[in-house]
Amino acid sequence: MIKNYLKIAFRHLTRHKSYTFINTIGLGVSLAACIIIGLWINFELSYDDYHKNSDYIYRLIVDDFAATAPTIAPALQNDYPELTKYIVRFWPIKAPSDIVYEDQVYAERNITFTDPSVFDVFTHPLVMGNKETALSSPKSIAISESTAKKYFKGDNPMGKTLNMWGKDLTVTAVFQDVPINSHHRFDMLVPMELLKTFVGNMMENWSWGGFYTYALLPDNVEPKKVNSAIGALFEKYTNESAPNSRLQPLNDIYFGSVEKDIAVTGNFTYVIVLGTIAIFVLVVACINFMNLSAAYSTLRQIEVGMRKTLGAQRKQLVGQFLGETIMLSFLALALALFLVEMSLPFFSNFTGKPLQIPYNHAFTLIACFIGLAILIGSIAGIYPAFILSTFKPIHAFKGSPKTSVSSGRFLQKGLVVFQFVISTFLIVAAITVFNQLNFMQNKSLGFDDNQVVVTEAGDYQLLKQELSKIPGIESISASQSVPGERFPFYPFRTPDMAPDSMPTMRTLQVNPGFIETLGMKMVLGRSFDEDKPTDKTSAFVINQAAADYLGWNNPIGKELLWYDFSEDGTTFEVAKQGKVIGVVDDFNYASLHNPVEPLLMHVTKNINVAVLRLKPGQTSQTITKIRETWNSVSPDRPFWYYFLDQELDRQYGSEQKLGQVFGGLTLLALFIACLGLFGLTTFSVQRRTKEIGIRKVLGASVTNIVALLSKDFVKLVLIGFIIAIPIAWYAMNKWLSDFAYKIEIGPEIFLLAGAAALLIALLTVSGQSIKAALANPVESLRSE
Repeated sequence: MIKNYLKIAFRHLTRHKSYTFINTIGLGVSLAACIIIGLWINFELSYDDYHKNSDYIYRLIVDDFAATAPTIAPALQNDYPELTKYIVRFWPIKAPSDIVYEDQVYAERNITFTDPSVFDVFTHPLVMGNKETALSSPKSIAISESTAKKYFKGDNPMGKTLNMWGKDLTVTAVFQDVPINSHHRFDMLVPMELLKTFVGNMMENWSWGGFYTYALLPDNVEPKKVNSAIGALFEKYTNESAPNSRLQPLNDIYFGSVEKDIAVTGNFTYVIVLGTIAIFVLVVACINFMNLSAAYSTLRQIEVGMRKTLGAQRKQLVGQFLGETIMLSFLALALALFLVEMSLPFFSNFTGKPLQIPYNHAFTLIACFIGLAILIGSIAGIYPAFILSTFKPIHAFKGSPKTSVSSGRFLQKGLVVFQFVISTFLIVAAITVFNQLNFMQNKSLGFDDNQVVVTEAGDYQLLKQELSKIPGIESISASQSVPGERFPFYPFRTPDMAPDSMPTMRTLQVNPGFIETLGMKMVLGRSFDEDKPTDKTSAFVINQAAADYLGWNNPIGKELLWYDFSEDGTTFEVAKQGKVIGVVDDFNYASLHNPVEPLLMHVTKNINVAVLRLKPGQTSQTITKIRETWNSVSPDRPFWYYFLDQELDRQYGSEQKLGQVFGGLTLLALFIACLGLFGLTTFSVQRRTKEIGIRKVLGASVTNIVALLSKDFVKLVLIGFIIAIPIAWYAMNKWLSDFAYKIEIGPEIFLLAGAAALLIALLTVSGQSIKAALANPVESLRSE
């Protein structure tokens, strides 16, 4: 019996090739998209779960800052040893640092100071060395496998010496490369004891917030107990009230980024959005399957009548027809797996995630795929199967089955409407995402980042003197950091504030000429002048947001006190006292996700980067001359640089990729929906061949025939558009609320989306309609 069922199914699928092709392509492509998006979502959700004790590892957050004081970890260990198994701190070096080996200098960016307990808290297996002694000496260093290959070319790295910051460090361990799905990645680990030799008493400062503190808790300790202990520690050692602190689970860090975060961060909204769209695409394909199967079911009425006459029971017919849809589902799954294998390398490169089908879990994988094929085949085929099984033999032989087919046409139309609700929604979303990204990339940031190069400052005065001789450089300045970063907070006071009041404000320390080099605009007063000595010692420039924050209508001449760490690093003290000489117009120094915050600027000698504005038209030659100048001034240090506009564009990399994936899935949903329309139109034309022939004989024009065959589908598209408008408006306004600067969703977006959906549907339907309208009526009537 099963053999006969398979034979009949095969004959049906091969006889109706367009039906088989449309369903296989629609299901296969949508399944491929779902599998790829599913692999990406699985990878996003896997961050940090490779650590053996990930469920018991927490990060300390204080006042919503990820960066905390270096004193918390040792104090917690000493005063409350029963609350933690191990505590580890990270102090990542953010700027490139020179590593010297055999007279070669390497600029390394992924170096982190840490405690020896790092290998007890986190799972970073050692390839060489012992975790107990790996970082026990302040003159030791642990490196990754890839770093060992880069430096030692296959030789045994153990015992070799690397020089960092003038200190000789011995390689005592080699660890496996940190996986990509880690919120904090590094290539070199240096003992925290070494950092003490550079910063001294700063390691005892409860106000220095540059460390990331993690704790591995025992099974029986609740995080709130540790949190209470931290509050008690602050009250004990600082004589201040306990800050707002909490413990953040390790597995929440990737999607729960906070201020001053070390983390590579993700956006859980994107996981939900892309997962939902992938499901929508699959739903559209299943709707096609159901509609086409229901439509073509009337072609099998005689077969059903014969089967019932010969004694077939309804459950046997349901099983037969469900079996056919499940067979088709397996065929679509095979196509999907082929498409996934072909496209995964491209998608992995596009997202930067090493996505792959987990063939190492073959049994689970096969079970999942079989279950998926059966589930989709059953869902898509259940409605048509029950329609077919309800045919009465007498009506089937007469060719006019009075069954649920007629009453099911309303459901069929409803499913088409639902398809175009989804499609229109996705078009609106794709247009909105594109417009918002375009807005962010083209919005004036309040400064000119074009042709601006950022490089290491080095011996800045000598470097500036030599660079000034290069004709391709328009202006030169320097600063501690550049736009694209969230500048650090420092305490400040005005004379009218209470003596114990010490609010903080973001601070940018610069050299004269910085404002002009970046093309910022002064609202009031002036910028820093190289020829005025007092500008270096007692002058401040604030932005408009700071003036508004302080309530100053005319800030020029207002006095400010700016605080920095004392020499011993234990307290804050007045580091500069002066007056406001100018107000710069607000500029977006952070992402457009965030509003402009109050900013204080002053001149300093403590700079990290040189900022150069190049003249247009000779960029490559100028960069070559800058490199030559750097090599002559600092021959022992590697030259690096980047263009500021390119670095700022990377802030929106995730949104850009989201927009591209969004657009691709939108086109895919439209393609599948139109594939279904094409199938239904083809079937409708076949069913109405005789009617079309008669109408043409009676004088109907081609336009009349096309309108007749198209108007029902056009109505369904328009209904779908009307329903999609409020849903899309709400959803996209919700997404835009994450941006401090955003576009307005106007009616033109909805009109464009509706016009696109209608045009695509018309092109799909009209092709078959025109073909039918142009056919010879004699042939049409003869076919009947």
